[in-house]
Amino acid sequence: MKRLVTILLTFVAVTAITGTGILALSATEIDGIYIWKNGTYIRFNLNDISFSGNEICIAGATINVNEIDSITFTKLAETAVVTDTLYIYYQGAAATVSPQNVEGIAAEVNGADVIITNANTNREMTFVLSGKSNRGSFTYNGDYKTSIRLAGVSLQSITGAALNIKCGKRISLELADGTDNSLIDARDDFNQKAALYCKGHLEVSGGGTLSVKGNVSHAICTKEYMLVKRTTGKINVTGAANDGIHAGQYFKMNGGTVVIAGTSGDGIQAEATEDGDEDDGRFFLKGGTLSVKISGTDVAALKSDSLMSISDGKLSITTTGAADKGLKSKADINISGGEISIIQNSGYIVEDNDTSNDSVDTDDGGDEGSGPVYRICVALNTTKSQYWNDVVYLYSSDGTRIAQMTDIITVQKPTGQSTNTFFCYDFDTPQSNQFYFSSDDTTIGNHTYSIRSSVVNGPTENTSTVYYYINTEVFSTSGDVRIFTPTDYTPSYAGGTISTVDRIAPNSTIVASAGIKSDGDVCISSGSITIKSTGTVAKGISCGKVLTTTGGIINITNAGTALGFSYNTETAKGMTSDVGIDLQGGNITIRMTGPGGKGIKSDGILVIGKSDTEGPVLNVTTTGARYANSSSAKAITTDGAITINGGESVIKTWTLMAEGMESKQMSDSSIVFNGGKHYFKCNDDCIGSAGAIKFDGGIVVCYSSENDAVDSNYKQPGSIQIGDGVVFAYSTHKLNAGFDSDNCSYIQITGKGIAIGGGANCYGNNAQAGNIGSAVQGYSFSTSPIGYTQNRYYTLADENGYNLVTYSVEANFTSNLSFLTATGMRSGSCYTIMESQTKPTDATIEWYGLYLGSTTTGTDHITSFIAK
Repeated sequence: MKRLVTILLTFVAVTAITGTGILALSATEIDGIYIWKNGTYIRFNLNDISFSGNEICIAGATINVNEIDSITFTKLAETAVVTDTLYIYYQGAAATVSPQNVEGIAAEVNGADVIITNANTNREMTFVLSGKSNRGSFTYNGDYKTSIRLAGVSLQSITGAALNIKCGKRISLELADGTDNSLIDARDDFNQKAALYCKGHLEVSGGGTLSVKGNVSHAICTKEYMLVKRTTGKINVTGAANDGIHAGQYFKMNGGTVVIAGTSGDGIQAEATEDGDEDDGRFFLKGGTLSVKISGTDVAALKSDSLMSISDGKLSITTTGAADKGLKSKADINISGGEISIIQNSGYIVEDNDTSNDSVDTDDGGDEGSGPVYRICVALNTTKSQYWNDVVYLYSSDGTRIAQMTDIITVQKPTGQSTNTFFCYDFDTPQSNQFYFSSDDTTIGNHTYSIRSSVVNGPTENTSTVYYYINTEVFSTSGDVRIFTPTDYTPSYAGGTISTVDRIAPNSTIVASAGIKSDGDVCISSGSITIKSTGTVAKGISCGKVLTTTGGIINITNAGTALGFSYNTETAKGMTSDVGIDLQGGNITIRMTGPGGKGIKSDGILVIGKSDTEGPVLNVTTTGARYANSSSAKAITTDGAITINGGESVIKTWTLMAEGMESKQMSDSSIVFNGGKHYFKCNDDCIGSAGAIKFDGGIVVCYSSENDAVDSNYKQPGSIQIGDGVVFAYSTHKLNAGFDSDNCSYIQITGKGIAIGGGANCYGNNAQAGNIGSAVQGYSFSTSPIGYTQNRYYTLADENGYNLVTYSVEANFTSNLSFLTATGMRSGSCYTIMESQTKPTDATIEWYGLYLGSTTTGTDHITSFIAK
C-alpha cells in the first residue's frame, strides 16, 4: 500500500483506497463520489469511474491516487442529511450544490444561478462557495444567522447581484485564507442594489481577498451595519456606479485592508436608518489600512450621517472631482489616533446659478433667466490716476464694506453712440440705502490719504440698474480723505446693451472641496493628519460648529486660489469654522500658497492654548499673493475675538498686504495675549484688529516689513494695552509703526510687563511723541532716531546698568518713534540703550530676537532718556 487516503462517508461504512483499487465498496448505497484536491472538490457519478493500477479514470480524466487528499461518498437519498456545511461549486455555466437533500435546505440551481432557502432556525449553517462563472450568482434566503465562506470563487452575474443575501440577521462573510475571490453584478439593471448585497449585519473576516465591482449601483451594500474584523485580509472595490460601500446603521473597520477606487458616488457611506440603533449613521475606523480614491462630483471618500470616529489605522484618500470631500459628516468628527493622508485635486461647483456669459439685451441691464437683479455700476476715466488705484470697493453709507467690485460689464448706449466699461455689483433686492465707492489708500510724499467718493443712490424697484462715472483726477480734500464726486450716468446707459458680464447670480452658492468637512464639531486629540489641497477655494478642515484640537499632528498644505464674484470673494483656507476654533494642543502646521489664502479662518472666536505652559505648537505661513486686488492672504483671521492663552506660534506672511493675525470684532478685548510664546514675521500688519489689543501675558515678537507691527483701529483709549506680557514690535517700513493705535494717547500700560516698539509713528501724528492714556509704570515715547542694525544686540538698562531686556532686529532700519517700557521702570528715572555685537549667552528665555533674564550690559552707548 503506497498511500492511505481518508474516505469520508455519510451513513456508509468506511473503506480505503489502495494502489490497486477500491476495497469493500458498498456501491448499492452510494450515488456519487467527491474527490478533494487543495481544498476544492469535483463530484462524479460512480458509473463514470474505472480503476487501473495507481490511477483512477473518471469521465475521461485520469487522476493519480497519490495526489488525492480525500474522497467523500454520498448515500442515495433515503432520509434528509443533517449537516452544518454546504458546498456550492461553480464551473462555467453550471453549478452544483452538495450534499443534496440537506435537512431544512431548499436548493434551486438554474445554470450557474444558485438560490438557497434555509428553513433552519436552531443551528448556524455555513455555505462554502468556490469555482468560477461569468454568468453565475448566489442568493441566500433565511431567518437565522449564517456564515458564507468564499473559498476561491469568481462570479459575474447576468441576472442582478452576484452575491445576494436576503437574510436580515448576522451574516459572517469569511474570506478563506489564501484564496482570491471576485464578485461583479450584471451590467443590466435588475434593480440590484449592489454586486454584494446583505439585508442584515455583514461581518467580514478571514485572510483571503475579495474584489467587488458594482456596474449598476453600489459595489457592496448592507441594509444594516458592516463590520470588517481584524482578521480580514483584503477587500478591493474596483469600481461602482454609486458608492463603493454603502452601509445602513453604521460601518466599522477594526483591521484588514480595504481599497476603493473607480466609484461615481462616495467611497464609503454610513447611512442613518432610524431603526433605534445607538450607532445609527456612524462611521468607525479602529484599525487596518483603508485607501479611497474618488472622482465623482460633490461626493466624499468617507461619509457618515452621524458621528465619524477615527481612533487607529492608516487612512489614505485622494479626491479629484469638483467639490469632493475627504471626510464628510452631517454631525461630529472625532479623530483620536491613526494616520490620515488626504490629497485633494478637486475644484468647486456653483449651485442654483446662471453662469452664462452670452450677450444680453435687456431694458434693465440684467441677465435673462436669473431672476430680478438690482445692479450698481461705476466707470473710471481711462487716464491713469496717481490717486485712485485700479481697484473699486463698494461701501454702504455707514462705512461698512460690502465687497470689492471685481465683475466687469461693457455697456453700449441705447442709441449705439458709445460704449463704456463698468465695475458692477448685484443685489437680489432693491436698495433704500446709499453707497459710496472707494479705492486703496494712497501715499503721497510722507502722507497717506483715504480715497473714496461721495455717496450715491443704489438700485431701486423703478431703476434696477444705476450707472456712475468717476473722474479720478478731480477731488476735494478733507483732512486725510480725498473725496471724488461721481456723475450719474444712469440717464445715458439705462436700457443699454450689455456685451460682456462675468458673474453669477447673487443667490448662488459656491460649494468647495474639503479634506475634512463636518456639519457639527470637529475634535482632534491624537493621531497624524496630512492634507494637501490644490483646488480652487479648497478647504483643509471645514467645521460647521466648533473645531477643537487637544493633541495630534496636523499638516495642511493648500495651494488653492480664490474665486471672485460681484457679491463675494471666496478664498482657499487651511482651517475654517462657522462658530469657533479652540486650539488647546497639538502640533499644527498650515502652509497656504495660493492667492488670497487664509491659514485659519473663524467666523466666530479663536482660542489658542489652555495656559501659559499648555497649548499647541502652531506654524502658519502664507506665501500667496493678493487675489484680484480684493482679498489679501492672511495667516489668521476671525470675525470674533481672539484669545491666546499659551502654546508656541510662528506666523509668517510674505506678500503684499498679507496680515499675520486679524480680528474683525470691534470690542475692548478683540485680541488678548495671556500666555505662551508667539512670533510674527509679516509683510503687512503682524497683529491687526478693529478692536482693542491686549498683552496681558506671554511673549510676543512682531516684525513687519511693509506695514505696522501691531495695529488697532479701535480709535479710543485702551486701543493697545500693555499688561503683564512681553511684546517686541517693530516695522522696518519708513512710514509705519511698531504700535499703531491711530493716536499715541490711546496706548495704555495696565501692568508691569515689557514693551519695545520701533517704527515711524502712531498713524496720524507724523512721528510726534505724546503721552499715553495711562500707565502704572514708567515709559518713553522718543522721537530721537535710533538706528538699528541687523545682528546687533540692544540692551535697555536702568540707571544702575541692570539689564531690563535685550533685543535684536532682523533688518536694518531707523526708528523715528520708539516706545519703551519694562518691568521696574519708574517715572523720572534715567534709562539707557546700549549696543553690542555679541549675542547674550546667559538669557533664561530666547525668542526670535528677544532675550530675557540676561545680565548683558552692552558696550556702545546708543541713547538715554528720562522715563515718563
